[in-house]
Amino acid sequence: MKFIRLDVKGTWKGTKHISSMANTEESENGISCYSLHNETDENILNAVKDLFQYWTNIASMSDFSDFQLTIFKGEKMDWVGYDMEDIASCTKTIKEVDAEPFMQKLFDIDDMKDGLYEDENGDYMDEITEDEANKMIVDLFKKIL
Repeated sequence: MKFIRLDVKGTWKGTKHISSMANTEESENGISCYSLHNETDENILNAVKDLFQYWTNIASMSDFSDFQLTIFKGEKMDWVGYDMEDIASCTKTIKEVDAEPFMQKLFDIDDMKDGLYEDENGDYMDEITEDEANKMIVDLFKKIL
C-alpha cells in the first residue's frame, strides 16, 4: 500500500522512520501518514485533501519551503495517530519531492473554487466547480507519482 506525508526536508529516515506526537517527545510507534489505499482517484483525492487540511487548517501552516512531500510503500497499522491520521510502517521510499510547489498549487485550486485566483495579468479567473477542482487535485498528484 502507498502513503503520503509531509516532512521537513532531510528528516525522512525511510524504513527506520518513526513519527513523534505533536509537541512531545513521545513516539507514535509508526509513521503518521495518509493512505492512498488502492490508488483510485477517490482515494488519492481524499488523502491529498486530508493532508492539505491538516497542514493548513490544523497546523496553520502556509510556508512549505522547508518541507518535502514523501510518498512511500508500507503496511497500514490497526490504529490511528495522535491527530487521527493513518499509521504505517515503511518498506520502501517511492519519492521525495519539494512540497512548496505542490502545496502552492493546492492553495491556487482553493482560490479558483472561490473565484479568488488571479492570472499572470492580475485578472481574476472564473470560479471552478468542486468536480473541476477535484480533478485538478488528482491530476496534480498523479504528475508527481
